[in-house]
Order: sequence, then C-alpha cells, then structure tokens
Amino acid sequence: MDGGHGRARQKGGGYQAVQRRLAPEGARSIIGGREGGKVRRRWFPLLTAVLGGLLWVALGAILNTRPPTTGNQVLFVAVLGMALAATVMPVSYLWQTRRHGLLYMTPPWRNAVRQGALVGVLGAALVALRLVGALGIGSGVLLVLLAALCELLAWLRRRY
Repeated sequence: MDGGHGRARQKGGGYQAVQRRLAPEGARSIIGGREGGKVRRRWFPLLTAVLGGLLWVALGAILNTRPPTTGNQVLFVAVLGMALAATVMPVSYLWQTRRHGLLYMTPPWRNAVRQGALVGVLGAALVALRLVGALGIGSGVLLVLLAALCELLAWLRRRY
C-alpha cells in the first residue's frame, strides 16, 4: 500500500526522486537545475563576498594613504556604500534560499541585490551626513525608517 503517493513511497522516494524519474534525461528540474535539490547560482554569494572583501581592503587603503580632502571623503563614502552592499548581498541571498527554497516566485538574487543596495545607500547616507555634521538622532532614525518602509513596500508588492 503506497497510500496514494505512487512512486514517492518507493526506495529513495520523495518529491525530488519522483521529479528526477519523471523528467527526461538531461532536462532541467524546477527544484534546482540538473543536480536536483542543490542551490543554483553558487557563484553569486561567492562573487559578492570576494568583492566585499576587496572593497573593505580598498577602504582601509583609502583611509591610511589619502589625506582627508573633500574628494577623498566622497571616494570614502562611495567605497563604503559599495562595501556594505557587497557584504550584505551574500548573507541575504543565503538566508533567502534557506528560508524560501528555490521555488519562490522572486529569485533570491534579486532580493539580495535590492537589500544590499538599500543597506549600502543607507550606510553611505548616514556616513555622509556625519561627515558634514548634519547627522542627528532624528535624521538618522528618519533615514532608517525610510529604508525599512522601502523594504516593507517591496515585500507587500511581492506578497499581494
């Protein structure tokens, strides 16, 4: 008695095994490419993590080798924003693939890029405001709330 599950109850059963048996040889599975349940786009978290590390090294070099002129401060803020974004992207990607799986409607790399860009822009804006002396508690909280609102609106758009 298989309980109405057909081939899923056979030895080595489960949805992934049934999916592999029913698919023609060499066909791409909806679960994760040719490998079955493995994570696709492994290059994305690796590439962004390496890029983030390189940007943090470049930021350290900018801090230690350049005088604090206006142009160098702009360069510092830009590299800091990119380093923050590149650091958040792989963490966000891996968290989303673990949480939603590969059958989620929006690809996890898109959400990771959006969230990384949001964190990078927020961090760069906070540091830039601090450098010009315009960062206060009210303006900092307002910027963080605006970033959270942007993420909430993106989540609501995906959900409904």
